[in-house]
Amino acid sequence: MFFFFFGHDNGAAGAFKEAVKAENATYETIAARIGVSHGAIKKFVAGRPPSGDLLKKLISGFPPDRGLKILIAHLNDEIDRAGMDTDELHVIKKSPNTYVI
Repeated sequence: MFFFFFGHDNGAAGAFKEAVKAENATYETIAARIGVSHGAIKKFVAGRPPSGDLLKKLISGFPPDRGLKILIAHLNDEIDRAGMDTDELHVIKKSPNTYVI
């Protein structure tokens, strides 16, 4: 069993900012690298939830460990938006591609 509670204090935008900083990059260079507009990045960093397409690009635009932090932080953001308490959720890995919450 593992828990997916890291990067939560800053949310997905915070995890993204940390990933950008770790690469000594700018929002503009990341936007160009993943094929999105600088405006889309700015809206995401300002707190707008990403579309599915943007989320996929954000996750795949970084090394796996950083992309995973962005994804997990996004999931925590969505759990919060749904009014749920993340302290009560646990993820259990059932098989290589199956998880139970």
